[in-house]
Amino acid sequence: MEMQNEKIEKALEDRVQAYDFRNPRKLSKEQRGSIYLVIEAFAKLLSAYLTTLLRTMTEIHLTSVKEIRFGEFTSDCTDPDCLWTFEMDKSDGLGVIEMEPRLLFIIVERLFGGIGQAMKTIRPTTVIEKNIGMRVVERFLQMWDQSWFSLLIIRSTIRSYETNPYMVQIAGINEPAIEVCLEVRFNEESFTINVCIPIKTMRPLISAIDQQSSPFQSKHKNVEEDTRKMESRVVESEFPVIVELGTTKIKLREFHDIQVGDVILMDQNVHTLLNVIVGSRKRYKGHPGVINDRRAVKILNVIDDKEFNIE
Repeated sequence: MEMQNEKIEKALEDRVQAYDFRNPRKLSKEQRGSIYLVIEAFAKLLSAYLTTLLRTMTEIHLTSVKEIRFGEFTSDCTDPDCLWTFEMDKSDGLGVIEMEPRLLFIIVERLFGGIGQAMKTIRPTTVIEKNIGMRVVERFLQMWDQSWFSLLIIRSTIRSYETNPYMVQIAGINEPAIEVCLEVRFNEESFTINVCIPIKTMRPLISAIDQQSSPFQSKHKNVEEDTRKMESRVVESEFPVIVELGTTKIKLREFHDIQVGDVILMDQNVHTLLNVIVGSRKRYKGHPGVINDRRAVKILNVIDDKEFNIE
């Protein structure tokens, strides 16, 4: 009998977990599990992207998804740090993406043809590093949206960039938040990327989780509504439209000696129709003009699909 009681007590000890009453959990076990699966998909997308960007094998592992107080997140950040606040169109609040500065320096160095050696000391980012980091994090957010697509169609955009973690005032220090910790392994070095989102900002995503039993099973009740949402996303997409006035070839010495007022002779006649480039393709032929004191081009011909320049 005593041995049986000891076994029961031992089993109970193994199942008991410490509970922090100062930081009560807001998510159920099922909700945390669904978020974990979504973030794992996000980590795989990031791994593929950074492998291509850095031109070498880059592994990203999801180390934890935990509930914390927002003040704990800011206190764990370094100073200076690389912090981007972002917003999701389905939510009123903001989230934060933290990238270890050493990782950003490696990305910048690799993009400029360097070997990408990790720095031992942390310094503030330059303007060039900040701009490159903004472009990289924009791609991160696109993959973040993609990982949630089976649950909810969202669109995330960057709001600001900060180096001082205490300047990121998106929530109170005691407000509950979800922290996602990712480990990046590159050239036998280990770095971190963290995402912190207050619970109130996550509510639309949590509601979408509750409506579906699995984040990777498509159970849309209204297919027409989902199709309409996708069409609206495509229609609202932006792309560059460029009118090519003409082309010519000059020597490097001539290019170096160009002064204000010099005239460059183009290879085409003024009456020749101009190429209208949409994205990276020559799509139309047109003639230049002016409408309401603004430069314009009148489309006269559509270039056949066979003539597209897909490069």
